[in-house]
Order: sequence, then C-alpha cells, then structure tokens
Amino acid sequence: EVGKRISSHIPLIIQFFILRTFGQQLQKSMLQLLQNKDQYDWLLRERSDTSDKRKFLKERLTRLTQARRRLAKFPG
Repeated sequence: EVGKRISSHIPLIIQFFILRTFGQQLQKSMLQLLQNKDQYDWLLRERSDTSDKRKFLKERLTRLTQARRRLAKFPG
C-alpha cells in the first residue's frame, strides 16, 4: 500500500522538478530578451506591404459586410 503510493508519486516528483527547472530557464531567457530589446526590435516591426494588405482586406471586409446587409434587405 505505502509502496504503491510512493511509486505513484515518483513520476509526479520528477515531472515537477523538470517543469520547475524549465520554467526558471524560460524566465531567465525572457528577462534577457527584455534587457536586449534593441537587438530584437526588428522582430516586432511589421513589413509595410503586410500593413497595406491588412488595411486593404479590412476595407474589403467592410464593403462586403455592407453589401450583405443591403442584399438581406432586398425584397423578393
């Protein structure tokens, strides 16, 4: 009985230590990224063509939504 309980806890204990270690390493890496944000600033910049396409698609979606509403009101 006691042996079964201990043996069932061993995988959980191992998993706990692995996750805790990984979490600490992840936190340390993220803090380093925040400290060196100038080096990684380019990752956050959006390409101009992507921005233009997003604006175009939003406008298109607006026009299509308006057209759908008008068609829904159309008698017949």
